[in-house]
Amino acid sequence: MKSISIQDLKKVQIPNISLEQQNKIEDEANLLAEQIDILERQMEMAKDKRDKLIQDVI
Repeated sequence: MKSISIQDLKKVQIPNISLEQQNKIEDEANLLAEQIDILERQMEMAKDKRDKLIQDVI
């Protein structure tokens, strides 16, 4: 098993993002998640409509 040395860990740079910026990122992620949910519901409705049209033709 490979391991990481303390020296290697000291070289790792961790970004220091302000709380304000973190909140902006969170808000954007939440908005995108809501949009995805809406699109998924629209897709499901379109599939249901397609299936109904197919059944009406048969």
